[in-house]
Amino acid sequence: MRRGQLKKRGINGLTAVFDYPLFPNLTFVHGALASESGFTLLELLITLTIMSILLLVSIPMLTNQIIQSRLKAAAETFVQSAQMARSEALTQQQNVYLSLTSGANWCYGVNLASSCSCTPLNNCGLASVLGGLYPNVTLSNTGFTGGSLYFNSSRGLASVASSVTFTEGTQLITVTIGQLGLFSLCSTGVSGYSAC
Repeated sequence: MRRGQLKKRGINGLTAVFDYPLFPNLTFVHGALASESGFTLLELLITLTIMSILLLVSIPMLTNQIIQSRLKAAAETFVQSAQMARSEALTQQQNVYLSLTSGANWCYGVNLASSCSCTPLNNCGLASVLGGLYPNVTLSNTGFTGGSLYFNSSRGLASVASSVTFTEGTQLITVTIGQLGLFSLCSTGVSGYSAC
């Protein structure tokens, strides 16, 4: 039998020789290719060890990324709500109030003509956001008189300059609302914003 041929016993004990002209250099041993090989136990253990080390190194980075994403989402949603309140004040020609409750179970809402309590959901006519959407994020504020401020109907000016800070662990994002109704964001420990 020549190289590149396979001898196979067929029906009724007859033997046939098959040519494999496309792969003349392959050698068959007991019906399998001699060049086939698998992983050794040592190779498998080394691979699993390397994967475990990479996983252990990446978990803290992933956790930090999740915290930053939550803080960014909370702060940017607040800015969008505040911008909507200012825009509605100009459009509706009425004062629009932005009311909030601070702490771990925070919430805020947007309402026409008067302040509102965001504690029962949908008590504020235009928008309500509950802090439960952003687990572990707390809210604190400065400048909100009685827990609210309003944007006036003539020029969208804020009734008072104020700030709202979203915090998780040592990282925070502060949203500042200027009396002209303009917003700015700064952060401590969160990438993508200027430092506070």
